[in-house]
Amino acid sequence: MTITMKIRSATPLETERRITKASPNEYSHEDWYETTLASTDALEIHINNLTHPDSCIEVYDRFGTRLEHACFTPDAPIILPFFPEKEGLYFIRVLVGPDPDPHHIYQLFVDKYTPLSGTIEGSCRLTAEKGPYLLGPKDLIIPAGCSITAEAGATINVRGSNKILVQDAGALYLMGESDNHITIIGAIGDPSRHTWNQLVISPQAMTENRHVVIQYDNDENGVDFLTFPAPFAATASTFEEFTATIEEASHYKRAGMIPPAARLDYIKSWFKQASPYHFSFLEELIPFELYFGNDVTSFADWEMDSLRVSSERYLAGHINYWDFVNGNFTSDLVEAAQLFANKQSSSEPRIQRMIDFLTIGQNWRQTHGYFKWYDLINPFNKNGEEFEKTFEQMAPIFWLAHNTSIIYWDKKARELGLWEKENALEQQFINSVIIRVHFAADLPFTIPGYGNNIPPVGFVSLSINHGPLCYPKQYPIPEPEHEVNYGTLSIASYLKFFFDTLFSRKTNSIYTWWIPTQADQQLYQLLGEKGISVDSPPEDWDREFIQPSQKTLEEIQQFYLTIS
Repeated sequence: MTITMKIRSATPLETERRITKASPNEYSHEDWYETTLASTDALEIHINNLTHPDSCIEVYDRFGTRLEHACFTPDAPIILPFFPEKEGLYFIRVLVGPDPDPHHIYQLFVDKYTPLSGTIEGSCRLTAEKGPYLLGPKDLIIPAGCSITAEAGATINVRGSNKILVQDAGALYLMGESDNHITIIGAIGDPSRHTWNQLVISPQAMTENRHVVIQYDNDENGVDFLTFPAPFAATASTFEEFTATIEEASHYKRAGMIPPAARLDYIKSWFKQASPYHFSFLEELIPFELYFGNDVTSFADWEMDSLRVSSERYLAGHINYWDFVNGNFTSDLVEAAQLFANKQSSSEPRIQRMIDFLTIGQNWRQTHGYFKWYDLINPFNKNGEEFEKTFEQMAPIFWLAHNTSIIYWDKKARELGLWEKENALEQQFINSVIIRVHFAADLPFTIPGYGNNIPPVGFVSLSINHGPLCYPKQYPIPEPEHEVNYGTLSIASYLKFFFDTLFSRKTNSIYTWWIPTQADQQLYQLLGEKGISVDSPPEDWDREFIQPSQKTLEEIQQFYLTIS
C-alpha cells in the first residue's frame, strides 16, 4: 500500500555530522530534512537515545510518497539505510516521541555512501576517494572470473541483511597497508575467529586480507554486545539466591565459584559486553581482537598458560595466591554484572566501581548507537565532543574498577598467608605486578584522549608477551640467569618500552591504534621537555618519570581501599 504525506517545511541536511536535540516532553515532535541524491548515492540514517515507541524515520520523494521507513525498537537505535532509484530531491521525516526527562536528548546522524550491490562484471576497485561504501540494496555477487580489490583506506559498511557472495573462481582482495587499513563497519560474527556473517566465500573462491579492521555490532548469533544480562553466566536461579550465595561464601569458596576452566571465557565475555566498541584486526602476522579491557583477558590468559591459575590444582582442592586473586576478581565481575542487570547498587566500593564502568559503557551505546562513518573521522580532534569525553571518562573508571578489586584481593591474600607461601622470586614478581598495575593507571603525565593512564586496549597485552618485562612462562618463576631488577628501574623499562612501541612501530596510544590523532606529536613533545628520548637508559626514565610518582604497596592499598 502506497503511503503519502504532505511535505512540510524542510531543513537542508548536512551529512557526516551529529545533530543533537532535546526530546519533546509532552507530545511527539517531527522534523523534516531535505537532500538531493543521485542514483549512485546511499544514505544510512541513525537516531540514538530514543525512549518512546512513536519514534520513527521515514523517507519521502518530492511527491510525498513514502519510500522507506524504520520504527522504534526498545533499547536500540533506529537505523534506516536508503538507496534512491533515481536522482532527485528526497525528504527525511524524523518523528520523536515524548520523554518526561526535561534534559533528555536524542541524536541524529546521516552518513552518505556509495552503494555496493548486484553482480559485478570483470574487475572492480574500491578506493577511499570513491567511498565510503554501503552494502545494498541487494547482495553483492562476485562470480567466476571476476574480482573486487579494496585499496588501502577504503571503508565498507556491511550493516544490514545483504551479503557479499564470492562464488567459486571469483576473488575478493582486501589490500590495506600497515598505516592505512581497510575498514569494515557493522559486522555480525565472531571477532575471536575474525569472521563476519555478511561475507560468504565459496570453497573455490580466492580471497586475501591484508591490514583489515573489522568493527562488530553483534556477535555471531546477532546478540548486541551491550544487551544485558546475556551472556553473563547465571550462578543462581534467582537474583535473591545469587545474593545470598555471594554473602554466605567464604573468601576461599568465593574464589572457586567459577572454575578456572570457565574463567577466561567469562572474563572475556564481561569486558566485550561492557566495551562500547569491538574490533578485529587482520594483520600480516597475528590477527587480534580489540575491545575496551582486552588487556584483562590477555593477563588472565597468561595466568592460565603459565599455570599460575590451574584447573588441576582447583580439582585437587588446593589454592595458591594467583588462584585466590583471579577467582575472587572473577566473582566480583559476576556480582557486579548481576547487580547491574537487576538495577541494584553495592555497598562494596570494588563492586560499585565495576557497576559504574558497566553503566558508562551502556550509556555510551544508548547515546551514540552503533559505529558510524562519522565516528571514524578523527574522533579525538572534535573539540568538546561527547565521544571524546566518554572515552576520557571510561579509561580511568576502568582502571579504578579493575585495580580496586585486584588490590583488595591481593591484600586479603597477604593477610591469609598465601603470598608468603610463594617463593622469594615469585613474591618479588607479584609485588612488581601490583606496582605496575597501579603505575599504568596513574601515570605521571597525560596521554591525549585518555588522561594519565595507559589505555587498556592492548599495550599491556603486548608488554606481557614481549619486551624487557615479558612475564615468565613458568610457575613458579625460575631462577634468573642474570640479575633481575623488580624495583623502579623495571617500571622505567616498562615505560620506555611503551614509548618505544608507540614511536618505532608507528602505533597510536589513543582509542584504537589505527585512528590518527595528535597523541604521538604531544608525547614526543613530552619527552623533549624531559630531555630524554626512547634511546635514553632506564636510569634517565627512572629519574624523570618514576621517582616523582613512585608509591609503596601500602600507599597503593590506601589509594584504592580508603574511601573518603
